[in-house]
Amino acid sequence: MPRFPQPHQSVRAPRMRAAGEGVLFYLENLQVPGSLYNISLTGGLAEVANTVAHDTVAEVVLETRVGRVRAVVQMLSNAKAPRRQPFRFLAIDDEDNTRLVHAMNRMQGI
Repeated sequence: MPRFPQPHQSVRAPRMRAAGEGVLFYLENLQVPGSLYNISLTGGLAEVANTVAHDTVAEVVLETRVGRVRAVVQMLSNAKAPRRQPFRFLAIDDEDNTRLVHAMNRMQGI
């Protein structure tokens, strides 16, 4: 069953610094590769080869130490560092969510 992450407005999801793990954004006819910079259960920040327009919906594939995580994301904008593009999860499958949680726990050393 897919999950639709709902961030709590007054509590920010904990962020983890990623060790440059691979990320690939799939748009209609375009693939945008990058490296994961930060990750949380609600989204992340990736260093990308080409910036993607704000509010673009894309599929993302994260290559983590515990396996591949796929999700649907909304691309956001970052005026301070355009090559570092934030995104938020719109939908993620249960198995992928479990892998994401395990990957984040591993980053924390849990």
